[in-house]
Amino acid sequence: MPAHVYRRRRLAVLTVAVLLVLGFGRVLSWSSDGSGGDGDTATQAGADTTPSASETSKKAGAKDCTGKNRFRDGDKAKGKRNTRAAKLTREVSAMKEIRSAEE
Repeated sequence: MPAHVYRRRRLAVLTVAVLLVLGFGRVLSWSSDGSGGDGDTATQAGADTTPSASETSKKAGAKDCTGKNRFRDGDKAKGKRNTRAAKLTREVSAMKEIRSAEE
């Protein structure tokens, strides 16, 4: 086939593609984007705006350093983490102490 046939076919395909993109853009612009302007405002249901007694008794900005680190069961007050290596080291030292006490 001659080259002008391929050019016309390519031009027709590109034209259809551009028209589809513009058509979809027009249709999507008709849809609501959430700014309807009806005056409806969202309200939060069940929100407690008063602080509890435990929150007011704490110092402002003070960190809660009691309890365990939730990821590795470490002692947050001491700043230590219980990793597997640390546990193994403690177990080995405890076993050495027991053996030395038996002797």
